[in-house]
Amino acid sequence: MAKAIQQIELQQSTAEEMQQKDMERIVSQIADNKQAITSMLEIVDQLEATGVLDILKGFLSAREKIGTIAVEQINQPNIHHTIKNMFYTMGFVGHLEPEKLRTMLESVQKGVETASTHAEENEKTSTWGLVKSFRDPHVVLALSTMVSFLKGMGKELEEKGDAQ
Repeated sequence: MAKAIQQIELQQSTAEEMQQKDMERIVSQIADNKQAITSMLEIVDQLEATGVLDILKGFLSAREKIGTIAVEQINQPNIHHTIKNMFYTMGFVGHLEPEKLRTMLESVQKGVETASTHAEENEKTSTWGLVKSFRDPHVVLALSTMVSFLKGMGKELEEKGDAQ
């Protein structure tokens, strides 16, 4: 019969053997992820070429100063209001239908261009000229739109109890 094993000897890897295994594992991972690593190196190359890496290095070396300045700015009372207003504005814009907003903004742009041209000509409109402009269908449409806007705004103010 065979003799019973009394002691198990563990083979200890030397530091060189462990380093060799680690290197083999790394090379294997590089080979498996060749495309991803190549893409990443291309991105880093572009970041270097555009100077973004230099900016990031500068940012990281001055991170404590930048962090202190950022916290000081955020702790100012007006900044809290600004941040709240940004959230309200984003919510407001999010509720608007994009096509309607585009139409209104393009109309405002055209109105600004027309008003700018009129102001550059430095012509004063007489009272009779203002009265005659009420016959212009474009003026009537713009005024009707503004009145509708004011009606909607007034209804909302009344519902919120802010009307005075």
